[in-house]
Amino acid sequence: MPPSGARMQCIVMVREALFCCLMGIAEGRGAGG
Repeated sequence: MPPSGARMQCIVMVREALFCCLMGIAEGRGAGG
């Protein structure tokens, strides 16, 4: 279990969460998912 792999997965998860939040704000709902 290399740290680089875990780190990449964490970054991908964070990026997806941020993207979802940004999309929600852009829509003007701010519901978040």
